[in-house]
Formats: sequence, C-alpha cells, structure tokens
Amino acid sequence: MPPTQPQRSRRALELVAQDHALGAVYRVRAVRGWLTRSWKLVVLQEGAGGTLNLLHKETLPRDVSPDVRMRTLATDIAEGWVRRLDG
Repeated sequence: MPPTQPQRSRRALELVAQDHALGAVYRVRAVRGWLTRSWKLVVLQEGAGGTLNLLHKETLPRDVSPDVRMRTLATDIAEGWVRRLDG
C-alpha cells in the first residue's frame, strides 16, 4: 500500500535554508528506505510563489553523472519529496 500524503511529507526531503538570498546554500537530504542521498545546493534565483532555482554544488554518490543527478532531484521535487522549511 503506497504511503499517504502526510506519511510522504514526514519522509520528504527537507530543504533547509541558511539564507534566502542569491548564493544561499541549502542542504537537501533524502531518506527512502535504505537509501540516503545528500546534496549541497546553491540558489540561482527565487521565482514566483517562493520557488527556488537550485544548482548542485556537490552530491553523493559522486560516481553518478550531473545530468542524472539533476533529473533525480527534479523527479523528487515533482513527486513531492522535496519541501522547503520556513523559519
């Protein structure tokens, strides 16, 4: 049985802002079952509705190509695994 939305929210990636300005560093951590992934991102620009355009600065594992990493992150965002924590 697939997880409900509240369960998915609790398990979601947490996007933690150190600052909301351009160039701010964000840490994203995903935990799905046994898989843990971590990214360090930088804000390129802030769009409408508080959306952020982010650029990978580093990623784990390092042997995965940048294109695949960006597609994976984009998929996680689209599926609701990424959320921005305010405050």
